[in-house]
Amino acid sequence: NHRITNSGYHPKQFIRDIWTTILRGDVWRGEIKNRTKNGSYYWVDTTIVPFIDPSGKVRQYVAIHHDITLRKRAEEEAHQLSAKLMNAQEKERARLARELHDDLSQSLALLSIELQTLGMDRTDDDALQDRVSSLTDQIQRLSSDVHRISHELHPAKLNQLGLAAALRGFCREIANAHGINIHFEAHDI
Repeated sequence: NHRITNSGYHPKQFIRDIWTTILRGDVWRGEIKNRTKNGSYYWVDTTIVPFIDPSGKVRQYVAIHHDITLRKRAEEEAHQLSAKLMNAQEKERARLARELHDDLSQSLALLSIELQTLGMDRTDDDALQDRVSSLTDQIQRLSSDVHRISHELHPAKLNQLGLAAALRGFCREIANAHGINIHFEAHDI
């Protein structure tokens, strides 16, 4: 009797749906989490076949159970491992983003300023100033790329401001980068 083995895992509607299915004469198939007398849990892959009498009423049924507890435990462990892996990856992305943004990006900015200062020195010839100007432009582009990559690795706006604000900012960045107009609306997030 399912009232004895009911684990409380499934909502009441789940159990009602099983009964509705078999009482109308249809076969029900699914996975059920049950509880033993000692309180431990087990999973069964279940098929319930109703037997209908000549008048069309269900008089009895047969339930066929196959124990799938080991598979369900393995699935749960895999799910937990996947969640831990994703968390570790996110932490590593955040660390890389901080390192790129805080260390490398600031070093590039300082180098760019020093090159600009060197380029303003009027005692140097025009070729040196052109070369310094070219290097300055390259460093500024590289710094911008590092900044963009660090935000792609770990979008701080998403954590700090939420999804809608992060998406609005992303649309603004894309619009500015490509010279296009983007209209963004957020509903029911």
